Amino acid sequence: AQGLVRAGIDVDVYERDAAVEARFQGYRVGLLDRGVDDLRSCVPARLHPLLHAISGEISGPGRAVDDQLVELATVPPRDEGLLFDRHVLRHLLLAGLAERVHFGRKLDTYAERPDGTVRATFADGGIADADLLVGADGMGSTVRRQLVPGVPDLDLGVQGAIGRTAMTDRFAALVPGWSTMVISGDARLERGKMPFRRPPREAAAELAP
Repeated sequence: AQGLVRAGIDVDVYERDAAVEARFQGYRVGLLDRGVDDLRSCVPARLHPLLHAISGEISGPGRAVDDQLVELATVPPRDEGLLFDRHVLRHLLLAGLAERVHFGRKLDTYAERPDGTVRATFADGGIADADLLVGADGMGSTVRRQLVPGVPDLDLGVQGAIGRTAMTDRFAALVPGWSTMVISGDARLERGKMPFRRPPREAAAELAP
């Protein structure tokens, strides 16, 4: 959306979440040079210093340990590129789009119209007409189910949970490289850290209030 607006294209974002902080946004995401360049080309120039400040880098190997933290194996270091916390990055990507982002609008269905446009219908009964609909709605995609109904969901029988822990010296020591996998029977606990160059709230207050 940021890139489309900068290119002079009228765009609206319909977001099923009730607000920007309504849902836990998951783990970090790593972007290699091409991804970082593309991100910078979309984000307004005034936010580039903030984008740099809220990124991080990790070096060192990955490792696996048992439930007593006895090391079982190591994996060579790998380049994850620049790391971003998904929740923090989401805030930055929404900057300046307030009038274009509509929260609490869950897509119900869409229809291609005779004139080549598309109509989106939302769970609250509202509609939106456009030349193009981009279905960036993740797992369980409403758009995907309608576009390719013959492709089924496949249950792999694996369940997971995700959470955040405040970084302390004790926890940081458990992850000397890019990741530590704790193995106990059939259970796996993957620990990774998200190092910021500067605390995001502090950086935002100074660089892009």
